[in-house]
This record gives sequence, structure tokens and C-alpha cells, in this order.
Amino acid sequence: MLDVLQARPTVAGPPLDVESVRRLARAVDFDGDAPSSPIVLSEGEQRCLELMRDQAVIRDKLPTRVRQTCKACGDERIINPARLARAADEAKANASGKALLASAQLLGEGHPVLATLNLLTGLGSGGGPEEKPPICPRCEGDEYDHTPITFCPGCRAVRDESVLLRCPECEFEFLARRGDEPLWISTPDAVAQYDRARNQAALRRRAKDFENGLWPNQLQALVDAVDAGDRPLVMCRCGRPGEVGRYLALLLTTDHMVWAWESPLSGAKSGKLHWRDVRTIVELGTPANAQHRGFRLECTEGDPMAMVNFRGVGVGFDDPPAGSSVEDLLTLMASLHRQHGGSGLVVPATPVLSVSPALTVSPAPPVSPAPAPTAPPPAAPPPALPAAEVPAVVASGPPPPAPARGVASVPPPPTPAPVPAPRPTPAPPSGPADDLPAPGWYADPWRAARLRWWNGTQWTGHTSP
Repeated sequence: MLDVLQARPTVAGPPLDVESVRRLARAVDFDGDAPSSPIVLSEGEQRCLELMRDQAVIRDKLPTRVRQTCKACGDERIINPARLARAADEAKANASGKALLASAQLLGEGHPVLATLNLLTGLGSGGGPEEKPPICPRCEGDEYDHTPITFCPGCRAVRDESVLLRCPECEFEFLARRGDEPLWISTPDAVAQYDRARNQAALRRRAKDFENGLWPNQLQALVDAVDAGDRPLVMCRCGRPGEVGRYLALLLTTDHMVWAWESPLSGAKSGKLHWRDVRTIVELGTPANAQHRGFRLECTEGDPMAMVNFRGVGVGFDDPPAGSSVEDLLTLMASLHRQHGGSGLVVPATPVLSVSPALTVSPAPPVSPAPAPTAPPPAAPPPALPAAEVPAVVASGPPPPAPARGVASVPPPPTPAPVPAPRPTPAPPSGPADDLPAPGWYADPWRAARLRWWNGTQWTGHTSP
């Protein structure tokens, strides 16, 4: 619009401040990237921007027409773009049919400003190599000038100026038709609106690269969940536990985890969780089973959220892009959790142990290593041996190690009833019975606890943490 005002600075009313138009054009002339800080306008530039906004509102409320003028004889013809929308074949037969048709479509879709700009910049004097320009009925010329026009509501005069302020024929005030719509908002609100629009545009732009695509409602749910300061990081496809298909689109942002679920037979369901509301991140499954591999987020409020079956390649928004494997996602979530005040701790998956049928595992009650009431000594205790004569390790199982310093003298705890051993008792070392170590607390050979009681002939179920 600034380019149009500089090319045709015609005004119905007071003169136009062309220099302010030029300064505003330079201020907003971005070369590729958007500015990193807000643009501060002078008073003249501010009035120019307000004028542009007023013209957009005024043009929206007035009829849009195009005056086609023959360059040879000056014969004029007024064209209605809206009518051309209903006659596409006729529009294609003249030199400017495509531009007029595009403008008519924009006008029908409720974009009068875009329609006007398209007319100003897209209408030419000649068509393409396969287009035949219309023939002037007066001189049979085929070169034309095109000018957008409208009509004054007061006197019905044709107005072809770029800026409409006051009709020079009847003094009609065009600005009275602009309404009371607000123009200016605070700088923080404007920056927030821009940041949110930028993040949403990035999400829409990369959605085409998403695995198997996104349903329209699914994409819209993800876009609507992105806030101004909520920068997208990675998006991937996964499933829910017990679900055959992978209908879940997962988006990790700097502030939230956003999810949108939609299947061919069901509507979209979506939600988001702020990282500060996550209590625990639990790893699920093992790398060997990709279908059940994933994680569960336990929240401060509400039910846990579990996602599994991560396969394929996700979409990363940073450079370099973040990975979408379960390991990459767990690392990223832990980092985001810490940034929002959490511990960032990922609880590892609990492995499922396969126990041989011949092996019986019995839990042993915990016993404190502190001194306890003295239990009756064994019926036939073997002779006490010096610590240096503790037997060595044998191949049949872990041997009773040397007693920890200051611990072997602690008497065994009272044993009201025999306690089954937590593991199969290792075979005693070869040799006579008096070669076995004395009863006492020793390091647990199975590492289930720090200490375990050796009664002189076998390990017991008494342990000390």
C-alpha cells in the first residue's frame, strides 16, 4: 500500500504528507528477516500509518470498480470485478482477466484492501503470449490503463484518488465512515501478538513435513495451543498404551507438552501440560521393544499421561533440529522440567526379571546392624578363627567375605523362627567344618543389602541396609 501511495499520491481532500509516506516505507522495508526490536515511529509516520488504516476501512465500505482507458483514443469503460468472478471464462479472454478475476475472488472473500492492491499492481496493458487483449470499440486499440475507482456516497461522483478524505464536489467526509474500531494497542500486546503469530506460522509451515501428515482439526488444535512465548521445539507421532494405531501428534515447546489425537473414525481430542505441573517423568519399556517404548508423565493434578510407540522421523524447529527418539525426548523433557523448577529426574524403566522355576526367592526382613539382645549361641560352634584364616572364594558361589571392621563382633539378632535364605545358599568350601568363618555380619555376596548375617554354616535372611 505504501508503494501504491508513492506511485499515485492523489488525494481527495487536504494534501498528503508524501515525505512521511517515504519515511514509513523505509522504516518497514525489511530485507528478509523481521526486526529484532520494535520500530519506533515519529509523529508524522504515525499519522501516515493511521491514514493507511483509515483508507482500508473506508475502501471496505465503498463499491470497488476499475476504469479501463484506451491509451490510443481515451475511450473509458468501467469494470465490476465482482461480476467477473461469475464469468471466469470471459475474464480469461482479455488481457487483464487473470488479475481482475483474482481481485474479484479476494473481494468476495472479504479482503477489499488486498483486492485493491492486486488491481493496482496486477493490471497491465498487455497480456501473456497466449492472451488476446480486448479490442477498443472506438479505435480498435488493444493497450489500456487501469485505475481503481469508487463513488462518493454524497454526490455519486467518480473518485479515482488513492486517498479519500473529503469529496471536492460535495464536501462529503469519507473519514466519517471509518467507524470507531481501535487502531493502537500497547507495545507488549503488539509484540505478544507478533510472537504468537510467528510461532504459529512456523508450526503450520513445518506441518507438511510431519510423518503421515496431520488431520486439519489435529493441526488446528496444535496451532491454537501455541502461545506468544511458547516456541515449538520438536513434533513427532506416537501412540497410546494398548492402542494399535499411532494417532497421537505430540508437540514439545519451551513451556508445554501439547498433544492432539485423531483417528479416521473419531474426532480430534487435544490438551496441553505445562512443564511446571509435571511431577515425575517415568521411562517405559526397553529399547528392544519399540512398540512399548516411551514415557509417562505424572502430574501434580489429574491423571498420568503415557505415550509409547515412537517410530519414524519427527520435525525439529531449531538448528540443529532436536531428535525425536525416546532417548532424545527424555533428555529434552528433563531439561525443560529443570528450567521450570522441577528436578528433571527421569525414573528408569523397571525391568521384568525372568526367574527360573527351580529358583525360589523369599524376601528377608530388614535388620538393623545396631547391637541387639544376645541370641543363644549355636549348639556346637566351631573354633573361632583369626580373620586372616577366612577361606577364599570358591567357584560354586560367593564365599563369606572377611568381616567388616568393627562389625563382626556384633551378635546376631534374635531369630524367633527360621527365615528362608534370599538366595540359594552357596556350597560350603571344601575342608573340615572348623575351616568355616565365625558367625557375624559380612558384606552381602548378592548385594541385596550392605551386610548379611552368616551363622557359621550358611547365610541367613537377616540383612542390614
